[in-house]
Parts: sequence; C-alpha cells; structure tokens
Amino acid sequence: MSDSSVGVTLSREEYDKLSGDGVNLYYIDTQEQNLQFDEDGDTQLLDLHRGDVAEFTKIRNGDNLYMALVSRAAYHCKLHPQQDALREIVVSELAGSVDTDSVIVFAYERDNAKRSEVKERYETPFVNGQNGIGTGSEASVVLFARFSFEPRLRGKVIWFREPRRNSTLGTVALLVEESY
Repeated sequence: MSDSSVGVTLSREEYDKLSGDGVNLYYIDTQEQNLQFDEDGDTQLLDLHRGDVAEFTKIRNGDNLYMALVSRAAYHCKLHPQQDALREIVVSELAGSVDTDSVIVFAYERDNAKRSEVKERYETPFVNGQNGIGTGSEASVVLFARFSFEPRLRGKVIWFREPRRNSTLGTVALLVEESY
C-alpha cells in the first residue's frame, strides 16, 4: 500500500475535525542548537504525577518547575483516523522489525511559533542525530494529555511524515512501550 492511496498527512481542515484534545509530544532546543525529544523533562513530569502532591508543593519553586515542564515546545497529537492502513505502511517501511499491534499513529500539529519555547523552526526533533528516528537510540517519550497533562503512554518515535520539510502538520508513529 503506498502513501498516496492513504491520507498519510491530513489537511488543516481534516486535523481540526479530529475529536478530542489529544496528547503532547514534547521537544526542546539544546545548547548545541539542535532539536531533540525531551526525555528528561518527560521523566520529571511523569515523576511529579506519580509522586505525592504534598511533597511536590514543598519543592522550592515547585510551581515554576511544573509550569516549565507543561509549557515546553510540543507537537499536539491526535489519533490518526486511518490507523490500520498507516500501521501497515509503517511496519512495511520498517521491514517488519516492529509488531503492527504495538504501533500507534498520530496526526500532529506543531506548536505555535510565536508562543513556542523553541524559536529555531527550521529543524525537527524527528531527524536529530542524538535521539531521533534511525539513530539506534530513539527517544522513549511520554505523551501527556494536552490540557490536563496526565500521562497517557510511553513509546519510541519510530516513523514520521510531513508534506514538506518542517511542516506544521504531519504524521508520527510510536512503538508503544507502556500505557497509563
């Protein structure tokens, strides 16, 4: 099945019609000025959710830490409406190295450039040399509910498509490691 026979990347109108608030896939701009998935920030936010709220409130500047973690640059992801067809494409392109049932595909919208913590918009974290796709050390990210910031799942980013380089809209596949 080819990309052209399936609506791999959705239009703005199609994306806006998807139901639900979705989840956030966070990324950062490192000091080396490349974009990476923010595994450390994800772990910190997950630990805050798993921990004792009373203990968190005792942390000096705890509110500032929480706000920094939930206001990071993000791809806003919603379940792609063509899961089965896209899973087949992903598994086929990855030469069967992943199980279809372990893959979930999202349509994404990149955060607003004016409000984003990341100002360098010419790169994406999907293709960085540290924890991007194809590096052998792909990021294990936690996706959090968009507005409640509750953890939803952990997975490795294994595949993505965008209609043009650094597009606002695109498609990303994760190999699910854990659901919350």
